[in-house]
Amino acid sequence: MIIKNNDHYRNSYMDRDFFKERYHEIEPIKKLSVYFDYQNFIFSDYDIDEYTTFVAEGWNGNQIHLTGLNCGYGGTGPSRTADILVFLGFTEDEAYDLKYNPGLVIHFSKNGTPIKNKIDKSVNFSSQFKRNCIFYLDRTTYVDITDRQLFVTNPQLNPRSLYNIIDEWKPLELKYYLGTMENETLYDDYIPYDNIGGDDILSDNHIIGVNLILQCREINVLCLIDTQSITSVVDMLYYYIFKKSLFGDSILLKQPKSRFSTFLLSLTSEPYKSHGRIDLKKRNSYD
Repeated sequence: MIIKNNDHYRNSYMDRDFFKERYHEIEPIKKLSVYFDYQNFIFSDYDIDEYTTFVAEGWNGNQIHLTGLNCGYGGTGPSRTADILVFLGFTEDEAYDLKYNPGLVIHFSKNGTPIKNKIDKSVNFSSQFKRNCIFYLDRTTYVDITDRQLFVTNPQLNPRSLYNIIDEWKPLELKYYLGTMENETLYDDYIPYDNIGGDDILSDNHIIGVNLILQCREINVLCLIDTQSITSVVDMLYYYIFKKSLFGDSILLKQPKSRFSTFLLSLTSEPYKSHGRIDLKKRNSYD
């Protein structure tokens, strides 16, 4: 059973009181997951709504889902989360320190005692802690929790996130389309353009749709890349994984200082097959 505070949306004080009032329905608690960015729940088994940032799971299988309690800064949301942590067995000093982390996954023993030495504070997604996440969220990105998909526009402008995805999420397959025909792109379903920059993204960046997909075990990364840059982006990712060029040897790809600049190259010719698929299943590591 999932218990939600439907009467008060994103209200930290009401959510704190709601949790305490309904805690007996999940007691004793088994696991507490709290994030600044709800998108991090995409890797969990929880069936959450958008903007749910707090999930408490009991040993009986019941769960409490809340939108007003989060973590990662010193505001009211994290402070009310700290109140919950004290309620669950942490000291005030411990709770105060923990609330500043962008993510908290806390496990509890079968009698509801917190296991304090094994708290996971890492996050996959962050919109404020750029250095402490795998993928940084901004106005050109959107995480579809329901379908487990990450949409991103022109990821070559922040290539470190793509490299992190390759290193941490171990993609199974890379698909690409190098052409300029909209009806030949890689994805025919709904694309949330309003969430990844709006109409100006299409008109100003020569974007026709999804032309690169990284298929991972738990999530698909769908990239909408400027058609003038897609060839160099694919070649760059291939070089990062296999340490060789896919479309021909390039001195730029061998020079670390100019590696990022290759993303910005506009290639006018297309001497390669427009559609491609690279199987990565056999590559357990990218050494």
